Amino acid sequence: MPLSPASAGNTSGYASARPELVEEPALSGAKGRAEALRNFCLHPSPAVVQVYLGLGTNLGDRIHNLKRALRLLEPDCGSFACSSVYETPPWGDPDQPPFLNMVVRGQTRLSAAELLRRLKEVETRVGRRPSHRWGPRVIDLDLLAYGDQIVDEPELQVPHPHLHERGFVLVPLADLAPNWRHPALRQTATELLARLPSRETADIERIGTLAEA
Repeated sequence: MPLSPASAGNTSGYASARPELVEEPALSGAKGRAEALRNFCLHPSPAVVQVYLGLGTNLGDRIHNLKRALRLLEPDCGSFACSSVYETPPWGDPDQPPFLNMVVRGQTRLSAAELLRRLKEVETRVGRRPSHRWGPRVIDLDLLAYGDQIVDEPELQVPHPHLHERGFVLVPLADLAPNWRHPALRQTATELLARLPSRETADIERIGTLAEA
């Protein structure tokens, strides 16, 4: 069915967590600048990286599952910009309830590997349990993109290796960030979505924003 247009970049309103500041004695003059430079070189602050996450759920209170997962990720990713929520047919195993899917954008100081571990921890806290491949789940959290990095390791692939093949990912991604560019394929989310076969998007229906749903 046709997809309704949605405004991109809806902000969830979640507050960004801030680390507690520890005051230290001030150093002045050349000595102070040299000490500050030395401390920065020895203990550089991790860079802030923009990340895109995919969320999906088809068991229990689906809206509650999405909201709880985002709340648990706040300390690591700050405030989220959110796509609309879309109801999508199950992929891979059709004998299960439909999913709700969305994509969010946040910022993190975690490495890609650390963030992936955190996503698995949050899945468990929200209630996900081991299941068969493509089976039903309380929550599914995917690291879609980590800045413009390309990583291909046994336990970590970014961008997500199937991002460009899935309507339930590309529809909300193009909603949120139509000009986001795949760092390996060099095409925007809108261009990738346009290349998908129509069967991948035919039964995807916009539900509304997370606040409206």
